[in-house]
Amino acid sequence: MVRDVRRSVVTLLLLAGCAAPLPRRLADGDPKAEEEWEGLTPERRLEVMREGLRGGDPEARRVAAAALDPMCLTLEEIRLQMAVLAERPLEIEESPYDWTSSHPLPVGSPDLPAIWMASTRAECSDALVRTIVELHRASLPSHIPALVELLPDANSDLLPVLLWQLALLADETDEHRADVARGLLYILGRIRSERPGGPPPGPLPVRVDEREAFLTLAEATWGLAADGGFGQAQLPDEMWATAPRLWLHRWAKEVRLVAADRPFLARVAREAEPLQAQVWAVQRLARLGDDATLRKVARGDDDVAFVAAAELAKRGDRTRLDELLPEEASLTLLWFAAPEQAREEWTHRCLKDVKDAKEAIERGEGWSPSILIEKPEETEALWGIRIAPGELRWIGEQIVALDAPPETLALHYLDRNPDALTAEAARGVLARLSPTDPYSLEDFLGLSEARDRAAVVELLDRWAAEEEGREALLFLARLGEAARSEEMIAAWDEDPEWWAIGRVRDPRVAAFLEKKAKGDDPLAALDGLATFHGLVAPGFAQRSEFIDADWAEEPFAGARRLIVEGKPVEAVIRLAERDDLAAWAAAALAGSHDPAATAFLRRMREERWRGVYWVATAALATSGDADAMAEWRAFLAEDRTWMIDSLQGWDTRRWSILTAGGDEALVRHWVSRINTNCCQKFYAYCALSGLYPTIALESEGPGDWGQKGKAIAAWLDGHRFQRSEILGGLVPRASIR
Repeated sequence: MVRDVRRSVVTLLLLAGCAAPLPRRLADGDPKAEEEWEGLTPERRLEVMREGLRGGDPEARRVAAAALDPMCLTLEEIRLQMAVLAERPLEIEESPYDWTSSHPLPVGSPDLPAIWMASTRAECSDALVRTIVELHRASLPSHIPALVELLPDANSDLLPVLLWQLALLADETDEHRADVARGLLYILGRIRSERPGGPPPGPLPVRVDEREAFLTLAEATWGLAADGGFGQAQLPDEMWATAPRLWLHRWAKEVRLVAADRPFLARVAREAEPLQAQVWAVQRLARLGDDATLRKVARGDDDVAFVAAAELAKRGDRTRLDELLPEEASLTLLWFAAPEQAREEWTHRCLKDVKDAKEAIERGEGWSPSILIEKPEETEALWGIRIAPGELRWIGEQIVALDAPPETLALHYLDRNPDALTAEAARGVLARLSPTDPYSLEDFLGLSEARDRAAVVELLDRWAAEEEGREALLFLARLGEAARSEEMIAAWDEDPEWWAIGRVRDPRVAAFLEKKAKGDDPLAALDGLATFHGLVAPGFAQRSEFIDADWAEEPFAGARRLIVEGKPVEAVIRLAERDDLAAWAAAALAGSHDPAATAFLRRMREERWRGVYWVATAALATSGDADAMAEWRAFLAEDRTWMIDSLQGWDTRRWSILTAGGDEALVRHWVSRINTNCCQKFYAYCALSGLYPTIALESEGPGDWGQKGKAIAAWLDGHRFQRSEILGGLVPRASIR
């Protein structure tokens, strides 16, 4: 150990060329140290600081941890960096040294427990609170037990922040329910103890009684506590919740209550917030057979009264329900309260909607986007009520049976029941579709491509023959259809989407793109020509560096010549001579099996000072490099969100790098991050929607309530997939395995 430390010190002395290691002299405030630092090349700076990070001098390690850009480091080095930074949470976001440059935070999920522990020992300040709030982006539900154990050590200023963090995580999981309950009860006791004359706080509970804990937390969360409950917690402006309501609602659906809890349920039904809690209480009162309380609740004229009346109707008393049913009753409530009446009302509304749509089409005014029906996930989110699966199947059968406009049927299949879109059904809809903007039906056309490609080509070919058929020509180009290549050339403009013409294997297309690429506005043509020669749309037309560039100057002029010569990989490598284009170049070559691309990406990993190490690693992984794949998986598993932020310059078509082109382990990783925190969820959505363009990620599905990841995992397991060239990703086949 002593020898290792001495070796590190000697190395630093040699590198810095001075009597003491440069990182240590910077830490000591040596007036010549900053000047010396400024004189070093980027490569030498990185070498000095990496040695300092690995050395035995604590101050040198602190300086190195603050100065190093994690985009230049291996995962092992990032872990060393965070081991130092975690000891001083205030230095994570803002370096104490004004000579350091800004770089993405290296924080990941493994680092948070140590940071939280250090925060409980530090003097609390606004800056510390902001830092802890910011670091929620690396938090996972698996952190809950450690977070709860730290609560007694948090001071009064830090405790509300930890409450917010606990609520954020609890809303996404039920795996640590007992720990969440323990933590919330402790925090509630602390909040109440700080009121004038409040009781002294109790210790963190070792265990809790499920029913008693639920009743206490429900009262404090749903606005029923006389002292305001969790509403007393003083949160910074950027926080938006004080208690985990979704978590509590899921628990409410499972907790065992007894007859003695009827007064509590009656209060919830009349006074609680949010509405879901009131609906839940009405349903529980019905299960307990408390008709008297249900009748009292049903006397109102609001939606909760409607639900109470519906529960009474199920028990044989329809008097109040018949009084409350208006002509335009919410269909979601009707399905819950009176299914037979809901069927009749729904059919009436659908037929009217179909009639109006046909008349609008005859007048040339467009078409109805969808038949009127609230989605079941909206029902669940707003009411906590689930429409029976049998009713949903009936709705689907009726929509198909109705003589509805084909555009309406297309969106029904896409939005409500894609598994029912067989090849025969797709052909039936496609044959009836009127010429329209194909972008409005893009996802449906992509699904249909996986059922019957020839039928989609026939439809687009028919639309392309129309006067306004330009967009249909672009979709045919995506499919690589060459029959109308001359018309595609005639319809060309400089819109970035027209890179897709490069998929058409026609010499006339190549000649046209070469001519355009040599002109004054070459960007879309360069993307198309690169695609024609095997490198799909590098993204010239979408980046300001290229839009603002002078293409008569180097390295742009040389890159243009190489693309025209049919060498797009060499062109991208040429452009990487500029440091500000190195990351773009690495991402552009992701998935390429060209030996020159592989050699370039490996060189980018070696030239650490260029800050492209992790982009190059992801690109190599996408190209099938086993070692890079193992490293990329390990990196993503640690949730270093800010480092992923720094890669946002990628073309959105390159989000597939996050899954390395569809690696099964990485797909499962991102599914596991759907129910974690808002920021990891965002990148999970980017990764999964980039690979599966029609995946349903926008809203919580029926019964999900923070459990979307389970629904998506089931969707992936339940389908076989096929590539859609129209959508540039995988879409489910009609059959369910």
